[in-house]
Amino acid sequence: MFYTHLNLNCNPISSSFKFPTLESASKSPLQYRPKDWIFDNGDIHWSIWKYRCDEILSKEILYWISLLELVPAHCLLFHAPPKSTLVAHLDGGGMDAWALNWALGDSVRMSWYNTVEPPTKERAYRVEELIGEYDSTLLGNPSLVKIGIPHGAYNNSDSQAWLLSLRFKTNIPFEQAVLELS
Repeated sequence: MFYTHLNLNCNPISSSFKFPTLESASKSPLQYRPKDWIFDNGDIHWSIWKYRCDEILSKEILYWISLLELVPAHCLLFHAPPKSTLVAHLDGGGMDAWALNWALGDSVRMSWYNTVEPPTKERAYRVEELIGEYDSTLLGNPSLVKIGIPHGAYNNSDSQAWLLSLRFKTNIPFEQAVLELS
């Protein structure tokens, strides 16, 4: 299992949060634009901003997390231009690492891959290093997703999309997270 969708019907974004301007994307310290990796549409890239959880999350989501006794680490906010790809990559934290992701607006497709060499450290992958897709899902409602396995994301729509990824300090196995958050 690489993901599970949750039945959580509330806006994860604080009413006081202001989305970054796309002009600020060039100043984003986490902007991910490797020149030698292959993207579906040439120079189209995703921008990434890192926030403290209390800067971006709604009070309802922060309260819900506190009830679960999970310790949030930070949030990543991704901007996906129309018809764009976030290169396949591996986040740190080991094979069982996970995050809670929300697609804000149009749905975003997330896929997990098998690779030529076993995944061992945080990195991005060239297309020729991917040898097959394990699984794929559309993210709409919040979803628990494995991030310790090579994965990528796609915005196939004609409009921009935003994706919120909540990362935790709490180190519990993915299957336990599914049980506790479902």
